[in-house]
Amino acid sequence: MTAAEDEYICINCCHPSSSLFLKYSDNGIRLTPCSNCGKAVDEYIEYDTVLIIIDLMLQYIEAYRHFLMNTNNRVTFLLFRTM
Repeated sequence: MTAAEDEYICINCCHPSSSLFLKYSDNGIRLTPCSNCGKAVDEYIEYDTVLIIIDLMLQYIEAYRHFLMNTNNRVTFLLFRTM
């Protein structure tokens, strides 16, 4: 894989990944497993924003990796605007 294809990183081992989830139908998604560690690339995409903020305040490194690497800038901007 090239760097252009790898838009995301695994929050557990920092291995690059091309997707966070696979969409099977309108209601069904499955989290993409990491090819390096086997865990979900980013389990925080299923979490509510309040839980992510709590994990950020508790300084969980996985929450920071999700927030800085696997979210788009609009979400990041909106979060800082509300603080």
